[in-house]
Amino acid sequence: NNNTAVPMKLSNLPLRPSTLSLLLRRGFTTTMDIEQSKQDGGISNFAAEVNCSIKDAFRIVREVEECQRRLLGDNGGDVNSSSSLQSKNKYGTTTTQSSNSMTAAAILQNTSSSSAASSSDPRHIITFCRTIDSLLGGGFARSEVTELCGIPGIGKTQLGMQLCVDARLPRIYGGVEGEAVYIDTEGSFSPERCY
Repeated sequence: NNNTAVPMKLSNLPLRPSTLSLLLRRGFTTTMDIEQSKQDGGISNFAAEVNCSIKDAFRIVREVEECQRRLLGDNGGDVNSSSSLQSKNKYGTTTTQSSNSMTAAAILQNTSSSSAASSSDPRHIITFCRTIDSLLGGGFARSEVTELCGIPGIGKTQLGMQLCVDARLPRIYGGVEGEAVYIDTEGSFSPERCY
């Protein structure tokens, strides 16, 4: 099966940040965008649209295809495939793994494509920090999990609380009029920090 036939959002692939940023800046948001560019004029057309050398274009395409293969597996996330893989583990026993199982990424991709088709409002939750919103392709994507990590004291908690407030903003202020839940696992929530 050809994994590249399964359309995926580039932001759902484990691409290098520089590759993802370049593709998003040039207007490529899904794997189908890349395929369409190649179909319209070959790899040289894609290279021109991305504004890079043909060698770099090949590297980008290979990286996207490899990430997609890793996420979807060799069967491209095809749940109708009935083959199975047998292997011996380190204890010498044979294990059988059915290939009709799906990876978490394939499930996410299927959920993303079905929710994207039904959603008429693709806006992200903006942070009002132009740099962060730009790095994230317009803000924090709705219906996706985004992990904030770092050393203590750099603002993870504050950003999480601010995102809850930002998610509730009316559309006239650039918000999405959504709902948010803040789960405090440490018992240190301070509502004063949300003003």
